[in-house]
Amino acid sequence: MSTSISISSVIDLPSEDAGQTICRLHNGHIDGKKTGEKPFTRRQAVSIVNVKNGASVIRYVMGARSIAGLTMHACAIDYDARCSLGLRRDETPELVIKPASFKDIHLCYWGHHDLGIQLSYKLGFIGFCLGAFSAVLDLLQTIL
Repeated sequence: MSTSISISSVIDLPSEDAGQTICRLHNGHIDGKKTGEKPFTRRQAVSIVNVKNGASVIRYVMGARSIAGLTMHACAIDYDARCSLGLRRDETPELVIKPASFKDIHLCYWGHHDLGIQLSYKLGFIGFCLGAFSAVLDLLQTIL
């Protein structure tokens, strides 16, 4: 089973999904029972890449309830994702959706557009580094 899908049509998320960083796909792409037969599971982090310009965003994939126009080669994303990907309404998109890697997720949070999220992520990373450094120093003191 391929772990990426090509998208040739983008529609707007319904207003009740606004503010949630999700991407809605046709239920044929969502593996609700986690059998491995379909490329994505619910709430899995995915990377959406615009093939034309290389721009990408991270979103959490969800199935579609009953969104008109959401076919097997379409996705529903919010306005912010559309802008970040450089998509215009009058052009046909060429997107690839694939599972987000560990590196993709962390780089997304490192440069997140919401400064509160970006700052908390960076402070957490600094805390992790200082804790690891302290543990190494304690280990060296114990050994020597």
